[in-house]
Amino acid sequence: MRWILSTLTAMTAAAWGQPIHLELRGNDPALVGELAKADEDAVVLTLRGEPRVIGWDRVRRVSPDTAAPRELLARGEQLWRARVRVEKGDYAGAEPLLDDLSLIYMGRTGPTAAAFALTLLECRLNRGAHAQAVVAMVAYAGAVGEGRDQWQEPTSAREPRLGQLPAALVWDETWGLSPLTPPMWVDIPAVRAFAREAIPAAPGRATALASLYKASAAFECGELVVMPEARGSDPGLQLVFDIVAARTGEADVRREARGRLQGRIQSDTPAWLAGWCLAAIGRSLLVEADRDQRLLGVAELLAIPAVHERLNPGLTALCLAQAAVAMDDLGDTQGAQTLRNELTMKFPAHPIRGWNRLMQGPRRSSVPPTAPKSDEPHTGGPS
Repeated sequence: MRWILSTLTAMTAAAWGQPIHLELRGNDPALVGELAKADEDAVVLTLRGEPRVIGWDRVRRVSPDTAAPRELLARGEQLWRARVRVEKGDYAGAEPLLDDLSLIYMGRTGPTAAAFALTLLECRLNRGAHAQAVVAMVAYAGAVGEGRDQWQEPTSAREPRLGQLPAALVWDETWGLSPLTPPMWVDIPAVRAFAREAIPAAPGRATALASLYKASAAFECGELVVMPEARGSDPGLQLVFDIVAARTGEADVRREARGRLQGRIQSDTPAWLAGWCLAAIGRSLLVEADRDQRLLGVAELLAIPAVHERLNPGLTALCLAQAAVAMDDLGDTQGAQTLRNELTMKFPAHPIRGWNRLMQGPRRSSVPPTAPKSDEPHTGGPS
């Protein structure tokens, strides 16, 4: 890395402040401006007195060629090839290209890191790797968190192709979240690993986002939960906070969080958001001691397969599994088996089918051990 930086400095020193010609990929027109900076994150040109930041994945050629190290252009080309494969629906071919770039761009800011993280997120969502997708989502949230108003956005748009995930399900700009990565888990090996591993440091809201997702995973794995503080001005962080608090908090905290989640469900609420809120309310009710509340929780969970199965298969599988376990605990073993059969039929390869609680049958106690007492700290029990 030191060699690259020293080479970069030597190659670009003569070009700083001089006219630079950037030939861009796709159908975007070339850019001509004064070189302000060229580093791992992006190339920065001054255009009509304003800085414009361009990701390396969009740069085909730089003139003069001494203005940018070949290593940066080569990495940009590799990222571009991964993006093209994703646009063709070739996720299996794209992800290995991204793995090679992970150590360089994970946790960085700017348009190149953002393109990397978003492409990686789409690949991991496509193969149903929920925990790994969250890591990519956090990386993207951090990458876009600073200086985005100076990015030179593409002027040409590509139509999604058959087999490609809809962009609106990969990332929701309004909420700053990926609709396919709800902060909801059960205790399986991948979730335990996620709860204990360190997520690469990321700036701004990304750190708080990672903390909330990890707190949710830790609770389901029976580990001590320390809830991060809510961020009042960020709707996405507030949403995730309420979902996690509705499951992990004490009785009054859970009740208040459910109320806020219910209040988000309006006629114009995006379908994915309504699904998150309904599922979170249902999962929260399952940790209550009252039988009627737990039955209501099952009903809320079963609204997800009825309405959201195509929109969010992962959330649907989770709701079916948790409803089956709850029905077992409530004494309805026949109803639980019906839900298990539905889960097996619709999601035969889903990792949630390896959840121990799903395979073990009913608990003997009628009160779920995950329900915290009012005088206890926020600790988690097995899901």
